[in-house]
Amino acid sequence: MFNINYLGADQASFTLNFSKGASQVIGQYYQLIRLGKKGYRAIMSNLTRTADYLSDSLEALGFIIMSKKSGEGLPLVAFRLPPNENREYDEFALAHQLRVRGWVVPAYTMAPKTDKLKLLRIVVREDFTRNRCDMLICDIRQAQTLLEDMDKTSIKKQQEYIHKHHTASGKATHNHPEYKVRCPPSFMTMALRTAY
Repeated sequence: MFNINYLGADQASFTLNFSKGASQVIGQYYQLIRLGKKGYRAIMSNLTRTADYLSDSLEALGFIIMSKKSGEGLPLVAFRLPPNENREYDEFALAHQLRVRGWVVPAYTMAPKTDKLKLLRIVVREDFTRNRCDMLICDIRQAQTLLEDMDKTSIKKQQEYIHKHHTASGKATHNHPEYKVRCPPSFMTMALRTAY
């Protein structure tokens, strides 16, 4: 069993190097034959337009956009809060408020030496329509308003609760060089250790 940092929190994975069945390859082949290059181009153009619309809307709300626009990358929007010493909440508190509203918008810290930089990420999928995008923007605005209205102690209590109960990123030890196995290793773990 491996612990991986996915969607802003540690999750257990029982697969070997994220292996999956081949049924998705067959499904993708069917889609390629059915849609063709023209169909995929139309889908990606729509995703790009939606991602650009979301990016422009978040920028208008004052967020700093970290991802590229106009189809120069994947159809996703990575953004962060602008630096503000008077603000009491961070990207993780905003992500939690969005999760309460039904959205999964993960917050991340960057790699070591830049781990003080936090960002949120939204992947624009085919079922993420312009109407859903407008609903998300409205919910982001409402979440910000709620967080700005909370006092410092309420936000601190909420962040401590989130860190203790909703994320395990601060508790992960699986990548540490001095990681010690607490339970007897299984046959599979010993086989993996000897293979590498």
